[in-house]
Amino acid sequence: MSTKDYQDLNNVVLLNSFEIDKKRYRVFYNNDTLIWEKEKSNKSKISIPIHDVISVNYPKRKNSSTTPSPQHPAFNSSPSINSVEIQNNSSNNVEDFRCFTINYAKRCIDPKVQDVGSGSSKKSCHNINNWRIHSITLHNNDKYIIKEWHDTLSKILNSLKRPRKLLLFINPYGGKKNALQLYEKYAKPIFQMANVDVSVIISQRPNQIFDLVMQQHLDQYDGIACSGGDGTFSELFNGLIYRKMINEHSSSLENNEQLNIDFDNIQTPDIPCGIIPAGSTDTIAYCMHGTTDVKTCIIHIVLGQTTGLDISSISTERGLIKFYASVVAYGYLGDIAFENDDYRFLGPRRYEYVGFKKVVMNRGYDVELMLLQEPESNSPQGNENSNVCDNEQETKCYENCSICSKPKTYNNNNTPEIKRDGESEEKYKRITGKFFMVNSANISCACERSPSGFSPYCHLGDGYIHLVLVRHGSLFQNIKLLLKLASKKGQISEYPFVELYKTKKFYFKALNSNSEGSLTDSTQPISVGPSRYTSVWNCDGEVVQDTDVVVRSHRQLLTVYRRGAINEEAVESSRGCCCC
Repeated sequence: MSTKDYQDLNNVVLLNSFEIDKKRYRVFYNNDTLIWEKEKSNKSKISIPIHDVISVNYPKRKNSSTTPSPQHPAFNSSPSINSVEIQNNSSNNVEDFRCFTINYAKRCIDPKVQDVGSGSSKKSCHNINNWRIHSITLHNNDKYIIKEWHDTLSKILNSLKRPRKLLLFINPYGGKKNALQLYEKYAKPIFQMANVDVSVIISQRPNQIFDLVMQQHLDQYDGIACSGGDGTFSELFNGLIYRKMINEHSSSLENNEQLNIDFDNIQTPDIPCGIIPAGSTDTIAYCMHGTTDVKTCIIHIVLGQTTGLDISSISTERGLIKFYASVVAYGYLGDIAFENDDYRFLGPRRYEYVGFKKVVMNRGYDVELMLLQEPESNSPQGNENSNVCDNEQETKCYENCSICSKPKTYNNNNTPEIKRDGESEEKYKRITGKFFMVNSANISCACERSPSGFSPYCHLGDGYIHLVLVRHGSLFQNIKLLLKLASKKGQISEYPFVELYKTKKFYFKALNSNSEGSLTDSTQPISVGPSRYTSVWNCDGEVVQDTDVVVRSHRQLLTVYRRGAINEEAVESSRGCCCC
């Protein structure tokens, strides 16, 4: 579409009267906003941004193809308004139509409010971050008005940057093993409504998604997604990033040269990706959207709005191990990940069983960490508190986050980032001790079981890792920690045995009886699984045996389909209360 066509669409103004649910309404479109209100009252005014409109359809003949109607489980069903079934294409004779249907998505801000013609169900939507699809049918006896509205809105929707051809991987073995059923019940009808051409690949083995992403021709797709848990999503974005790195160094690989990774200049993959949660905890989806609601995550994919997501890497002296999106954890969570596979027959319950077992064992591990400090322009050299997170001054990551929206060339203090030519200019903070758990959080790691997560103030796109260090102590201390993680109130950093740091890079070394000294004068031997002295790393649910590692944050390395969560407390307070 030419620039002139875009300008013409931006200047479009539509105003006509329609019948909606047997009542007369004024319907108005301008400045990317669709508004309808009763002709004799302004109290029923509804305003929808065009970016939240999914599709515009003519009604279909009763004997036409089986496209899902609003009575499908993916929609809010109501028999009163949408007796007209929806047609996804406009191949029928326009002369016969005296109505058209607008399908749009909306947050469940107030579950008690019923939209006119929206087909809202009587069931309340408890999470305000959940989205639902609504539909409204507009009637007018003038067929030319119907055609003008339908064609104009369709052109505007087609001009938006949305996935038209999507590659979707489905892992039928993860979590509750219901990814295929979720696709058929929810994803397929929504993709059909949005006119998204979906190519589905069902994975049959671990790391198959990674291999396929590396091998597939992706030029024909403008979006890629997966249905599964955090491990499935990890396979997907690791494949995308590795693919990008190999393409960037194709000339070196053709000459049989080793792939040398410049960790400061890893390029962002060209294709955005999304996730349809079907795992056990679905931490990544929860942090991205504020919910693990399947319909919500699908809606964000079809609406096509994207943001950058931080991805961190874990590596050794030998090279890169992998990238992760949620957390890499040593100690308690590492021990759980290592033993989990032995209890897969328990399903998601295995996490509770193995977790309780490891809490009772209460192992502690001697470690040493070296945290990269901020440049001198941001924190004085030698300042011991330069990496400490002050939660009183921190803000949580919500939709349109001002911190994550800063350009990549600026840090959180609005000052330009200093480019460093060598490690000699980098200043490090040394931390040693015996720890029950060491977590390097790339996101808050919140989920339905832990609403606040390890670090509630960890942002999704600011380029920082939050290190959560839990000192080894008593069994009672560990129980207090886990109860606080499961609570909606407070956070674990309130406890004196929990330390929270923020950094862009850190070195880690496990200290044990077989290896003494510091990071600078010895190399930790690789052990097979946890021992009395060493643990393993839990990297997005996968086990990493290497103990001595380097972890780096790569700001907004991945482009994902998401709108972002909203502040539930602010919404609740804005509603106010009535004591009448």
